Amino acid sequence: MAFQPPKYWQRGDLTSASEFNKYSNNCSHLVGVFSGYNLICSRNKNFSDVKTTEFVIQHRSRYLIYLDAKSTAALVDKHDSKNTFGLSEVKDEDVFGMIDLDEIDWLVPGKLYRVRFCHYAEETDNV
Repeated sequence: MAFQPPKYWQRGDLTSASEFNKYSNNCSHLVGVFSGYNLICSRNKNFSDVKTTEFVIQHRSRYLIYLDAKSTAALVDKHDSKNTFGLSEVKDEDVFGMIDLDEIDWLVPGKLYRVRFCHYAEETDNV
């Protein structure tokens, strides 16, 4: 099953079995794609609309894998918005994009950065 953007839950929301099934299916999809890999997790602020999504990640691994990036998708330094790095657009919902984070000179280990305008972003050392 393809990855589907789940509902953005807020405190006090009631959930349905179908929402939990969507969440479970997404987890299964990602485990299947990245089976056996050690991933550093990030949290998305708003999953319902890719135009407003943002992940905040602490740089620890060499590669960034992302899903469903729009043409405006970018990595942005958490503390200095002048430091940006554009991501290649990925339109196919079953195809992940990948970049080598060693290519970004301002992104040093331990630095916080934002990944904007995609549905999913994870760092990994295993490709």
